[in-house]
Amino acid sequence: MALYDKLAEALEKRDPSMYTDAFHDDYEFIRHQTGTSMDREQMVEMMKMMMANEKVVIRNARCVYEND
Repeated sequence: MALYDKLAEALEKRDPSMYTDAFHDDYEFIRHQTGTSMDREQMVEMMKMMMANEKVVIRNARCVYEND
């Protein structure tokens, strides 16, 4: 199964562990709007909270990438 498909399945099942297991130990999420960043552990906690909250609904998920 492709990585995107695994992440999409994790979102559908609302399974934060399934989602964050794909993150490398050195994972870093950068918010380009603010210049702030979150490391892997911070993202794991955020994903747990998001997926536990029924008010969080993800619509029209898509994969965006660039070829070098």
